[in-house]
Amino acid sequence: MLRHVGSLGLVLVVVVCLSPVAAAAQASGSLTVGGDTVKPTAAVAMWAESTAMWNKGAKILQIYLAPSPISTEGLDQALDPDESLRDGFPGDFVILTLDDKGAFSMIYAYIDDGAKNYGFNEGTVELEKMGPDVVTGHVTSGGKKSLGDTPISFDLGFSAPLLPPPPKGTDLGKNGGAPGAAYLAYVAALREGNYEALLKHADSAYAEELAGTPEEYRQYTLDSAKESAPQEMAVSGGQLFDGYAFLTVAGKDWSGDKVEGKVKMVLDGDTWRYGTEDLETVW
Repeated sequence: MLRHVGSLGLVLVVVVCLSPVAAAAQASGSLTVGGDTVKPTAAVAMWAESTAMWNKGAKILQIYLAPSPISTEGLDQALDPDESLRDGFPGDFVILTLDDKGAFSMIYAYIDDGAKNYGFNEGTVELEKMGPDVVTGHVTSGGKKSLGDTPISFDLGFSAPLLPPPPKGTDLGKNGGAPGAAYLAYVAALREGNYEALLKHADSAYAEELAGTPEEYRQYTLDSAKESAPQEMAVSGGQLFDGYAFLTVAGKDWSGDKVEGKVKMVLDGDTWRYGTEDLETVW
């Protein structure tokens, strides 16, 4: 589940640095907002590219702080490591965003009780070290501030390991090679309600569920798939890794809105299956 920021200072990112191993780190202090307090004890950091309209493509640094250990397991194979990290937190967490020079950009807090989101774009950061392997410093609100009528204050210290760059795959060319062809076959199968093709190219969990659907209910399931199928999709490139591939795609979703992003395909024996996707609407 992706948790969206619905308040001041929204920053969306595409993470470009990650690690497949869990990372222990240090954090101290607290953040209090709307009567809720987060006291982080662990931290980890990743370089990212902003997708915010005002600084799209800008290099930024995300520092994740939480009151429980932070696992980065599997991030090397995640389409969206930022989302994957957020979804992995069992409760409250804080994300501090800095620009490429280390200046304060935003602080975000997620409060698990009530699924509350807060983003604040005022603060003061002092860095002791910024890379190449760790970012160490302190961030404060400089006293109690407010988000509208909601008070917020924070005073946090951190020593967060910087996760290394992602692995580089083999270029699949403009059509995405075999994974690209399998993805397009999967999309066509959704649109057509092609039972056999879906068993072959859908993600394994869905294929197993479909195979177990009684024949008298099968058509209903296929019709439901048709309703949510993209109207059109095209593959413009991709990278091949060990047992999986990332594709760059664009097209129109089920409603006709233009979308673009990435799709993960997974190799199952000698067959490529759809894995997951990270698509955004193009306005």
